Amino acid sequence: MSTPTTANNKPLDINLIKLYVYQETPTDKTKIVSYYQQLKNILFILSDRTRQEQQQQQQHQQPIIPNNDHFSIIESIESKMKFIESNFSDTLNITPPLNSQNNSNSHEVINIQTSPQSKTTTEFYDNYEGHDTPMQTTTSHIQIQQQQQQQTQYQQQQILEQQRIQQQYELQKQQQALLNNMLDQSKKKSSSSGHHHHRHGPPEIPPEEIIFDPKTDLLGGGAYGKVYKATCRGKKVAVKVPKKQTLSESELKSFKNEVEIMRQIFHPNVVLFLGACTKPGKVMIVSELMQSDLEKLIHNPDVEPPTLFQRMKMAYDAALGMNWLHGICNILHRDLKLANLMIGKDKTVKIGDFGFSQVIKSGSTLLDQKGPKGTALYMAPEVMMKQEFNEKADVYSFGLILYELATCEELFPEYSEIDPFYEAICKKRLRPTIPQHFPKSLQSLITRCWDHDPNNRPSFSDISTRMNEVLIDIAISSPESAAFWKYNFSSPEEVKWVEFISKLSNAVSVEVSSLRLLSKLFVSIDYDEENEGFVNLERFDLMNKWFGNFFNSRVGPSILNEMNELLKRRWFHFDISRDVSERRLRGRPENTFLIRLSLNDPVKTPFTISKIKSSKPTHKRVAREDCPPSVDFPMGYKLIVPLDGHDLVFNSMISMIDKLKSIGNLGPDCPHSEIKIPYLTD
Repeated sequence: MSTPTTANNKPLDINLIKLYVYQETPTDKTKIVSYYQQLKNILFILSDRTRQEQQQQQQHQQPIIPNNDHFSIIESIESKMKFIESNFSDTLNITPPLNSQNNSNSHEVINIQTSPQSKTTTEFYDNYEGHDTPMQTTTSHIQIQQQQQQQTQYQQQQILEQQRIQQQYELQKQQQALLNNMLDQSKKKSSSSGHHHHRHGPPEIPPEEIIFDPKTDLLGGGAYGKVYKATCRGKKVAVKVPKKQTLSESELKSFKNEVEIMRQIFHPNVVLFLGACTKPGKVMIVSELMQSDLEKLIHNPDVEPPTLFQRMKMAYDAALGMNWLHGICNILHRDLKLANLMIGKDKTVKIGDFGFSQVIKSGSTLLDQKGPKGTALYMAPEVMMKQEFNEKADVYSFGLILYELATCEELFPEYSEIDPFYEAICKKRLRPTIPQHFPKSLQSLITRCWDHDPNNRPSFSDISTRMNEVLIDIAISSPESAAFWKYNFSSPEEVKWVEFISKLSNAVSVEVSSLRLLSKLFVSIDYDEENEGFVNLERFDLMNKWFGNFFNSRVGPSILNEMNELLKRRWFHFDISRDVSERRLRGRPENTFLIRLSLNDPVKTPFTISKIKSSKPTHKRVAREDCPPSVDFPMGYKLIVPLDGHDLVFNSMISMIDKLKSIGNLGPDCPHSEIKIPYLTD
């Protein structure tokens, strides 16, 4: 594998690099090798980029201004690599450093030459790490402050993404245990044979240890080969078997290329590679066993597809995986399609099947010498026309995947032959019709991804960001509430409760201390601690539907006060179901009642009054009607309940219940428990 480089005109994804560098160091022996190699690659890229920037500044006779982002990451990488070398020297097959403070040559360190007016990397660190900056410096105090301010804008998103990756990492412990076992077995075999291997990554697996039945364990297949469910050393795995087992030199090279690529990748949204068998006639690749793939999930006529939001979350997972392959590993997938997007037990989507993958230097292009590779339906026009292409070919494929996930429709069903299809895509530039009811953010992203001109297509880094907006637009029905979320939070799925109330407090000018109790509504009724938990998009949208624009500076304080008062009332039972309400009311005195939030139509009828009438549970919905905010209606809506043929209008649920209790329509408050009543059966 060639050392990745970066083109001058292609910006580094610093956020993605920081995310990888600052995550917790793996403890698994096999993972540490891959992680160490990735750190080394990143160090090379950053050092090379820094050298290029300084050379450009010298050529233009400009003062050399250190890039704080690059230098801080380089320092972190070097520190982390030294730690790994000191603690995993046997695994890395290197001599551990005698003194971590003095041994600066334990790995390749790029010496960045600077002009006399500038400082070396090390000197700059010494002055920047909280010490007094000398008089002669190339970066002013104001510049440093500006750079620090820019860096903090990304900090929130990095922390959330790190937490997400850590959660995904925990889900892969079984695969890690298998890797440990494989590595130990491989070392034993290597030691007994008297050979010392310098190979890093997952081990060579003897074919007799990969057990499967070709007749009953088939999972799928394609032009490259077939995939089976297998058992390897007591663990369920997936094994890919190429069709041709007697491989020519070029075919063997292609197979080894896939192995080389897969063994260097570790990301929650990329299928985990476990090992390979390269014995002639028994050529196989072993990876973690996934539950299914998106093609089976989306196009199965017997199964109801997931919701649009869930499908877009799957697309977001795929974008994160591809962003990693492109941004860190410099890998083109070249056969991106629904069938190669695998689904795990927790519904996480991972990139799989690297049969046509290829390592490419950043900024360069490829040309297929023996014809296009991949699946025609998802193939970029430049690939079909045998022109030069780059990573944007994968972006085109993702655009079609995004359309397919959004609509659940088959791609190009009107074409059954390649020539008319080629004419339509490459010459006429035809694309599927995007339904107009989709959010504009989704329509725009699909259109940009499958643009005929590769230069107009976004990067996967940009796609990941745009997918955040798509998820928010789909999950939140109100434009005002969607705008509030987009403006305040970087996560498309959930945000910490403490962060949420901080932003909400600023928006409505209400003290945070007055909002803490609301965690029982926004987070979960099971949370005892008011500072724990997360607010997810779906719950946020429901709260907006039930209570209105609580984040609005004009009506928000009144709405939030109403929420707080509801939580203090025994009769308020949150969003329990009709069945649960009837069980709680059963056996209670006449007119015992409770108030619950309604899920049937949370905008028009947000509340339901459930009470005992004539010894039976009954249910009456409370309607909401929007109106201009005023002294009489400070929340910007009226609450209406029918009674004896007339509609009673109130400005809050508190005033409504107080009135209904005063006239005898409602009686005792229903407790949040059930009366155990024995039932006679035949």
